[in-house]
Amino acid sequence: MTSVSNASQKMIMLMYILFIVECVGALFFFGTVNNSIGFFIGAFIGTSLSVFRLILLEKALAKSLDMEKKVASSYMNRQYFFRYLVTAICLVVIAINHPRINLIGAGLGLINMQASAYIYGLFINPKD
Repeated sequence: MTSVSNASQKMIMLMYILFIVECVGALFFFGTVNNSIGFFIGAFIGTSLSVFRLILLEKALAKSLDMEKKVASSYMNRQYFFRYLVTAICLVVIAINHPRINLIGAGLGLINMQASAYIYGLFINPKD
């Protein structure tokens, strides 16, 4: 099993920094730690799922580089569908079975991958 790239490691670190910022924001919004626990759990689940999706994306990209164009396109489409199916299942399970876990927190955690990609591209590794 290969490790993730340096860029992915930085993005994962950014995702967890964003998670901490979200949790601090939740403390201010909800007022107490007791009221914020559901948000913390949801944001942690969402952020962890974002890390999982990032690793899957990196592995799929690396694997698709060795394929022919048509096969690689089909493979990437399947991987895209799989990543979003896992995301949808996670959100539905949280929404139906776990009323204590905040769905908005999970949603914000899921957005951390996109936010970290923008931050990484704009500030950490900008192209001149």
